[in-house]
Amino acid sequence: MILDLKQRSLYKGLILVANKYETFFDFIDRDKINEKEEETMQKSWPGPFSWVVPAKKNISPLITGYKETVAIRVSPHPFIQNICKLIQKPLISTSANLSGYPACETIEEVQSQFKQKNIIIVNENNLKMANASTITDLKTGKIIR
Repeated sequence: MILDLKQRSLYKGLILVANKYETFFDFIDRDKINEKEEETMQKSWPGPFSWVVPAKKNISPLITGYKETVAIRVSPHPFIQNICKLIQKPLISTSANLSGYPACETIEEVQSQFKQKNIIIVNENNLKMANASTITDLKTGKIIR
């Protein structure tokens, strides 16, 4: 499991990424999201903007971090877009690093941090990013990261 691999707290939650907003409908409680909020999210996508939104009750607490919310983002990356189109489900997104360490920027850094783990690296030549995505609580407008 990714939380074990990264040595990440069960209470932090994970970000779901997809190719389009509709892919999240099985995971988010749309009855608690109004039209203006949906419009705000959709104007920011695809792009580096994650939104914390009300989650459906059936989502694994390992994704929500035992909260009533889930973070979602529509990725512009062609690799993510293509996989999500193919499987018609979102993916879990996380940085390539052990919890508490800086995000890896090269394949060698990933291999060094995870040297004792059995992992497969899919190299799409984009480990290095200018900045992590902005994470905002949709209901409060509070920027979390």
